[in-house]
Amino acid sequence: MGDGKIGSDDVMIDEAINVVLNLNQSRLVSNRKAVLAAFQQRLQDVRRFDAARELPKWDGRENGELPEFAQVVVYWLQKRRSRAAA
Repeated sequence: MGDGKIGSDDVMIDEAINVVLNLNQSRLVSNRKAVLAAFQQRLQDVRRFDAARELPKWDGRENGELPEFAQVVVYWLQKRRSRAAA
């Protein structure tokens, strides 16, 4: 996922992602990468980072509209939480 692309090990799902839904179109890939890079840049300005406190802002548990490509940040936060727990 670091390259902004979406994929699946399941051939039919991967085909749906790439052919039917066209989710790996270059503009979408670039936008996903840019959102994650901007979020990570913002984290560099924070002394203490708590993924558990940040997650509700991005996954829809808090009121308000979600930013575009919020699930990219949700995926990254969940991945970071699971690594910290291990």
